[in-house]
Amino acid sequence: MQFFYFYQIIEHLLEGVLRHRLPIFARTLIANLEQGSGNLHDEFLTVHEQMREKFRLKLLVTQYSDCTTSLDDLSLASTEFLRSLHLKEQLGIGAVYAVRNFLFHQARNLPAQGDRTLDEVVEAFAQFIPALLETYNFPTLDSSGSELGQ
Repeated sequence: MQFFYFYQIIEHLLEGVLRHRLPIFARTLIANLEQGSGNLHDEFLTVHEQMREKFRLKLLVTQYSDCTTSLDDLSLASTEFLRSLHLKEQLGIGAVYAVRNFLFHQARNLPAQGDRTLDEVVEAFAQFIPALLETYNFPTLDSSGSELGQ
């Protein structure tokens, strides 16, 4: 449960990233369609990919905050957790997302040896959250949905 409490903070920030990115996606989609570039299906696939949680999670740690170096311990702990369960190893924030997916969909299948490595993930998450929140920078939008200062 502790992992999910920490991840709730991430999800709250991801909603902010989505609110910020939606107008940008919409303007890009409309501009591309008006210019006759690409086909509608491809444009929607691009928007869909950029709206996915995993993509927004990467944006959160790379563009909306400056915490990639703080992510190292959490990434390592998450990778060790995945390795202990013989799951596909991931790196960076992708490893955290893979842990989230495992726990969300298969927590009941967590073997006893997974508890120790999950505790390490939770401890690393507890250290990461303050660094994320300290460096989080949500761009301010004007009434048209454009970033101020552009």
